[in-house]
Amino acid sequence: MMQMGYRVADIERLLYQAFPAAGAMPDDRHGLMVGDPQAEVTKVAIALDATISLIRQASEHGCNVLVTHHPVFWHAPDSFLAASSPALSSGAAVFAAAKAGIALIAMHTNVDCSARTVGMLLEPVGFRYLAPLQPLGEQPLCEQPPQSRNELEGESLSQPIAALGQLGIPVNGEPTTLEELAARYRQAFGQVARVWGEKQKTVQRVAICSGSGSEPLSAVLNSGVDCYVTGELRYHEALALTEAGVALIELGHDISELPYRSYLQSALLEAGVPAEEIVILGPATNWW
Repeated sequence: MMQMGYRVADIERLLYQAFPAAGAMPDDRHGLMVGDPQAEVTKVAIALDATISLIRQASEHGCNVLVTHHPVFWHAPDSFLAASSPALSSGAAVFAAAKAGIALIAMHTNVDCSARTVGMLLEPVGFRYLAPLQPLGEQPLCEQPPQSRNELEGESLSQPIAALGQLGIPVNGEPTTLEELAARYRQAFGQVARVWGEKQKTVQRVAICSGSGSEPLSAVLNSGVDCYVTGELRYHEALALTEAGVALIELGHDISELPYRSYLQSALLEAGVPAEEIVILGPATNWW
């Protein structure tokens, strides 16, 4: 049992303090989705997804809370049946969590739109945050970004800032090649799913969006960037992008979002949750 006597609702509250619900997309699923808000917390597990296998791992580690980036479901399941896979029963993971007494909390697009995470796909490869990525002529989906790096690191750290993605430029001001940039991503993130474009293409300005990169595609095309870095795109979207002269680096949906686990962990540590009571799980599966 946690030494500080947290309840499930306290963990949700602490996470919302770091990643406000106001920063989430209007149709998003987030917050406590399964479990008793008044249950006392034993330990907290953090993962990208609430899969059956990760729920089991959380239980094996003595956790009764699993915090994930992706919600356990987007649309309400038709049933909550025991099954070996959510593919057989869309509510199977919910059933597994409830049976094991594990609360499921999702912190989704409110994390995507947080000032805390703007450098996640930029800083590890020598780029820095420049501005939010958003469709021209439309209002921002989230609040306006801080005006300086000091603001990012100061009082506005927890405030939502941008609509599905950011723009970045090299820290040293020097352009790189697509081949070199892809190599940096492989080194920093372990894998790159696909790279589209000429190896020697000059890259000075990039757009990034973790996870699925389809929604802000028009903003990317209108942003004047040399390269788009995202988790995944459908084939014809990738083809249209490269035909328009924008290179593409697909990291893989999960690879691009696994770092969110560290941000969620940091938020709980900053709030006073003991480090020994937090367990990082995953990834849910491996691909190559």
